[in-house]
Amino acid sequence: MTGGQILRTFAYTGAFCLAIGVVLWAIGVAEPLLDSILTSCCIGFSIWLTHAALLPLLEARIGWAWTCALATVIGLSLALTMLALFGEQMYAEQQGMGVSTPLLAVFFGVVGTAMFGMMTRADTMQRALAEAEIARLEQERRLSEERLKTLQAQIEPHFLFNTLSNVIGLVRSDPDAAEETLQQLTRLLRNSLSRTRTSLTTIGEELVLLEAYLRIAEIRMGDRLSFEIDCPAELRRRTLPPLLIQPLVENALRHGLETLTAGGSVTVRVRARSAVQASEAECDLPAIEIDVIDDGCGLDPGRPQGTGLGNIRERLRELYADAAALEILENAAGGVTARLSIPAERASAVALA
Repeated sequence: MTGGQILRTFAYTGAFCLAIGVVLWAIGVAEPLLDSILTSCCIGFSIWLTHAALLPLLEARIGWAWTCALATVIGLSLALTMLALFGEQMYAEQQGMGVSTPLLAVFFGVVGTAMFGMMTRADTMQRALAEAEIARLEQERRLSEERLKTLQAQIEPHFLFNTLSNVIGLVRSDPDAAEETLQQLTRLLRNSLSRTRTSLTTIGEELVLLEAYLRIAEIRMGDRLSFEIDCPAELRRRTLPPLLIQPLVENALRHGLETLTAGGSVTVRVRARSAVQASEAECDLPAIEIDVIDDGCGLDPGRPQGTGLGNIRERLRELYADAAALEILENAAGGVTARLSIPAERASAVALA
């Protein structure tokens, strides 16, 4: 038993023995009051102390019930021995009452000790279940963190290798553009590598990195690419997991615009959903939607889902369960909208670095 359990059981046993001693004195079975209380406490605490000593030693071998029975017999024997040695005068004064005070004290002592023993066992089992549940939740948390790190690591090389390939191509074809690209890449890496293992960033920080990435793509594609980033200032302080938006932009360029001779445009738009649309009206801020819109070649039913989109959906499930979603929508005028919906969170606004 823990220290708290021992103190609680000691207090319960003392209160029970005191009550029994007072009851026996009140109904005239035992007199005086002090002798009645001492008799009840002697029996009750002897049994309790024997239980406390034997349970850790014998419970695993013979079981809880048999250990309690043995402890009760030994505790009673010790108590009666002490009463016989030190309470002969008290018993002699009580012989004519018709009911044996020690017998009643023994009865109530056994009942009380058994009751508190069961309470202690229930408390121990409840504590063990709580500890097992805490261990299970901690293990699930560690597994979730490992899965998130693995998925995030799968995205990072994909992002970096594609950017480096763009730089190599520009170095060979246009040295001036290559220099500008390297400057943007330096800016991109300097700000992104320090946060690639963090669990949260801000929309503003993600858009800064995204702008550097799009500048690189703009230099490479020339007049074939134009882009716009539209986000209200108040939403730039909202938190979100890193590397969720960039794969959507990369997907729009790779599958929507690069295959077209004329190219096209990409718009990144961040909006707060209204309180009516948000699932949690009591949140301090409404949920947000991040749209990556291109006017490229549109959806290809025969093309399988890319690794980036699959990883984003998996990360959303790990982080938000069913409260977040990624939708791929075909635009009526052509092209695709990738819509990322993230629920509102308390403490969602943080200061920009």
